Amino acid sequence: MCSYLKYIPSFLLSSSRIFILCLLFSPLLPLRGAERLSWQQAEQVLHTADSLDAQGVIYRDTAAFQSVIRTYDRPVVRCLKHSELGKAYYYLGRNYEDYHQRYLSAAKCYTRSDQCLMSDPILWGRVNSCMAYMCAQKNVDSLALCFYQRAYTHFTLANDSMYIKHTLVNISNRYAHLKQWETADSIYQSITNITDSLLLERCLHSRAFYFYNQQQYDSALVYYKRCLQFPHNSSDEVLLRHRLMQVFYHTNRLDSAVVYAQDLVKTSKNLTVCTNAYYILIEDATNKNDAQAVADYAHLRADINSMRTEEREDRSLAIYVLSGYLYSKSPIYKQMIVLLLLTSGIMLCLYLWRLYKRNTRNKKKSLCEIKEESATLIQEVRTMETVEEHINLFAADMATQAIWNDYAKLYDKANLFLFDIVSHLQDSYRLSQQDVKICLMSLLQMSRKDMAKNLYRAESSIPKLRAKTAKLLGTDSTNLRNFLLDYLTKNI
Repeated sequence: MCSYLKYIPSFLLSSSRIFILCLLFSPLLPLRGAERLSWQQAEQVLHTADSLDAQGVIYRDTAAFQSVIRTYDRPVVRCLKHSELGKAYYYLGRNYEDYHQRYLSAAKCYTRSDQCLMSDPILWGRVNSCMAYMCAQKNVDSLALCFYQRAYTHFTLANDSMYIKHTLVNISNRYAHLKQWETADSIYQSITNITDSLLLERCLHSRAFYFYNQQQYDSALVYYKRCLQFPHNSSDEVLLRHRLMQVFYHTNRLDSAVVYAQDLVKTSKNLTVCTNAYYILIEDATNKNDAQAVADYAHLRADINSMRTEEREDRSLAIYVLSGYLYSKSPIYKQMIVLLLLTSGIMLCLYLWRLYKRNTRNKKKSLCEIKEESATLIQEVRTMETVEEHINLFAADMATQAIWNDYAKLYDKANLFLFDIVSHLQDSYRLSQQDVKICLMSLLQMSRKDMAKNLYRAESSIPKLRAKTAKLLGTDSTNLRNFLLDYLTKNI
């Protein structure tokens, strides 16, 4: 077993083994209670979500995303579809946060999406931006800042200037919340070449927020009024009017603040905004000595505060999940380490077993080769004996028929008894008819006198003729017969 240890480094560095480990990587369990879709159906759901997202619309079918996650979140499959799985978790988190206001579920979806090895850095950045936004809504500014910085890193990799500038605005706001005024202002000043109206409005809003946090309400009011010049969606419009209400209140212009407060309690669904609006209305009613109005507004504000308490608990749990995910190792890495060690041990045992079987097979193969060689030697002996027997039969037949002068008959007879020797010799060495006769006479061990008689040559010229034929075959006259016997043995 110790002799196999030298193969361990090559095994651990093998790319094929690493790929197998990646396929066995299974960090998450699929959602229960959702139907599993085919890959084509899952891709269609994500394609629809992408199309709507490009128009600024959230695809509201929560069950569809749960089914997509159940389809992709399986061993092996999640490695092949990790980017699509991360996208499905992201869209499901957006549904939970924006539509169902289930912040804890949204936080879990965002963390799982961030764990996937997504190929799209922009989507990765948007996931981190969503987690940062949830922290910012809860005023956990240091945690939000960390997530925004991670988002900025991903957007930088994608080299998308628009997302980068929007993220810088968010980072500047977080530094302003943390009262790091110089850092916030320097980041804001770095945002240049603004051509998009949405980004310009956000920059103005950020600047107003910067002055608002420093209690420079007059400067903040100037920028908030400039923001009113841009078109807004309903949620942004509510937040802007909420800020204007607060600025008017802090500058002791209660009448203007009340106008915004009355409008917000009618149109806004944001509990925090409504709570602050009712506070302004209570202040105004108190100044007017309207006890009934104070009681009504206080009652409504108490109801909203009770709802805010439930929402606050869910948000607190969501922030706890996000904080634990950011500042501690994710369970995905723990599972990966355990799976890595376990799979490495199994694969190492299989590899060593394979080496053992290979060595055993090589030993068996060596024994088989030795047996085959022995059988080959026996076969060669038998073949040599067979050749001699055929030569004797050919000699007996030639003794009864004197056909040395008829080359055609001699050709057929020699090929018949001696395994097509004439054909092989002429094809391989291009011998003449006289050379072929000399080869056949040498096999028959004819004397010099008999060879001279059948060739119609002088007896003294026979050695020269034999030497010439042997030279054509690549041997000498003394080894001519042995050469021909070996030739017949190999070609039998």
